Amino acid sequence: MRQPTQVPELVVTQDCEKSETIERTVDQQITCTDDAHIKLEPHELPTNWPALKKWSATLVIVLMTAGYHLRLHLGSIHTAGISAVSQSFGVSKTVATLPVTTFLLGFATGLLLFAQLSEVLGRTLILLVVLGLFCCFNLGCALAPNVEALLVLRFLCGFFGAPTATNSGSSLADIWPQSQQSVPFSLFTTGSSLGPVVAPIVGGFVAENVSWIWHYWIVTIFSGIVYVAMLFLPPETYATVPLQRKKKQAGIEPARISFQERYANDLTRPWIMLFTEPILFTLGLCSAFIWGILYLDFTAYPVVFQQGRQWSQGKAGLSFIGIVIGMAIATASSPWINDLRGAVVKKIGPKPEARLPHLIVLAWFIPVALFWFGWTASPGTDSLVPIAAEF
Repeated sequence: MRQPTQVPELVVTQDCEKSETIERTVDQQITCTDDAHIKLEPHELPTNWPALKKWSATLVIVLMTAGYHLRLHLGSIHTAGISAVSQSFGVSKTVATLPVTTFLLGFATGLLLFAQLSEVLGRTLILLVVLGLFCCFNLGCALAPNVEALLVLRFLCGFFGAPTATNSGSSLADIWPQSQQSVPFSLFTTGSSLGPVVAPIVGGFVAENVSWIWHYWIVTIFSGIVYVAMLFLPPETYATVPLQRKKKQAGIEPARISFQERYANDLTRPWIMLFTEPILFTLGLCSAFIWGILYLDFTAYPVVFQQGRQWSQGKAGLSFIGIVIGMAIATASSPWINDLRGAVVKKIGPKPEARLPHLIVLAWFIPVALFWFGWTASPGTDSLVPIAAEF
């Protein structure tokens, strides 16, 4: 007997994310449940984690930005061995500095992609994947047979090291309420700033007494340790990810959304905000300028102290101590500055502008310090004078 023909049926399904019309046959089983009642319990929210769990996750996050921060460590430690790289590959010192440039280009490119993807796929997954790839490509830097391979590998290291900057800060914001973010973010900022300035101090003596190749071995070993710690310590901090898992366990299927629909908004939203929000654009430009100055120092100090004053690689690395001391004092004063912000908040209310007064004052010291360093960089001036300008 002939089977009856299955007639397509239009079923309108309501999903929490979007309404859509799905064409299906009668024998297909497609259901969509209102999932508004599926929520994370209070104890499941990252901001409500126990203090020990919060600080354990914070410790791992700060480790990625402290001392040997995965992106900044490698970006600056290379400057301590520029002369050795030049001799090893038989290239000029100008070419030997290019790995710093390619690393930064890769870093900037990685920021364009991974910062937005973390809003879709979660922080931890992105960090685990890219950190593993970073370890592999950094190992390749240690084994690079020529400068061309080193340039390519350094670009890839920067590309896959970028999420350690953006996703780490986002993870801290996920964990700590705004009223408790002062100390964790002070540690985070110190780690991301101290990494590139402590690295040349260590790297200078390593290049002088062992080999510049050990710069990359050190970073590979340290990043491997951090990677293992990430496997066990920090769970997913982006609340949307565990919420979606909970919905899936409850048998609630998400709406059928195409790849373009799912990622287009998340990948374009930051750019729209950057170029349509004047305050965001101005602060971003200011931050880029300051980081540019810091990386300019990484290539200028070896010239001023190692070539100009004929210092050894190890001794030239000590010229970064001024920056280290300045950053340490800035971190120690963070609670006091936070108290000042509290006083401003009482007067004008909890507005973002409450964080700006001390920044406006301190910003004037940047051109003063640059003029100070440039004026006293000549070999005829006592070395402590330009080092003090770094403070």
